[in-house]
Amino acid sequence: MIPAGRKYVTTEGAAKILGVAFSSFQSRRQWEKLPVSVKSFSRVDPEAKRPLRIWDEEQMQAYANQRELPLDQQDIPVLPLDPQNNPADERDGDLLDWVEAWESMPADNRPDKDAWADYVKKPAAGSAVKKVRTKGPEWKTEINGVRYWERGTVRTWNEDRPKGHGAARTGGRKTGSLNQVAAIRKDAVERVARTAELLAAAPTDTPAAVVVRRLVEEFGFTTRTGERLVKDTQMGLAERDKVAAVQQELWDEPRERVVKVLAEGLGLPPAVAAYVLDDVLAQQAQGRPRAKQK
Repeated sequence: MIPAGRKYVTTEGAAKILGVAFSSFQSRRQWEKLPVSVKSFSRVDPEAKRPLRIWDEEQMQAYANQRELPLDQQDIPVLPLDPQNNPADERDGDLLDWVEAWESMPADNRPDKDAWADYVKKPAAGSAVKKVRTKGPEWKTEINGVRYWERGTVRTWNEDRPKGHGAARTGGRKTGSLNQVAAIRKDAVERVARTAELLAAAPTDTPAAVVVRRLVEEFGFTTRTGERLVKDTQMGLAERDKVAAVQQELWDEPRERVVKVLAEGLGLPPAVAAYVLDDVLAQQAQGRPRAKQK
């Protein structure tokens, strides 16, 4: 994401600012030597054949002028706004890639992610163009083949779009309905499990940001998504005793039914409810025999 009002610089521009050949910048992977004070606007995209790397131009210039100094003596300007880590800093002019744009819409009122991709992503070279009934919002700029949308444009489009065309499956169904719960993706539960593992392994005084950073590195989503995942997982783990109590009451009910009750009754995301329930069942299986969930 590129915060509103900030100028960006690509790898080509960064090499020029640093006074090195672009081929050298690439082959020596010099972006890995940049200090964290030079803000990267890139989102790790596992699907990208050529990762797009972009940075804040002002910070890159400041680093180029001071890189001979020790890190603790460098004075790199701090961004006045940081929407990725502070939602209060979000502005209509923030530039978002297609995943960030989708994540910026309310979870209970946005298109399905696959439908959104059909609306906005450029078809791969040589592939057939899908016909969609809903047109996505207009993109603002394109950087090395990657399109960016303004946050305000995405929000207005989402508020005005015809509901039902790739809708986020909210028409007439409550959040956590059986149809939604039954469709929980295995990888979503696995991400919750990995988050719980990292939280358990971290010392008690470890900042949540450390776990978030590890999740971002492993799964390639945005910092905001990582923060939400950590918060949701912590909430689910805190409700473990209540999950166990509900499971005892509904021990002969199908697993999907129990997850539905947990999601609606405790306000847990379905994937979190599923993970905590499975963990409770695993602990019970180790301790004493119990009828298995269907």
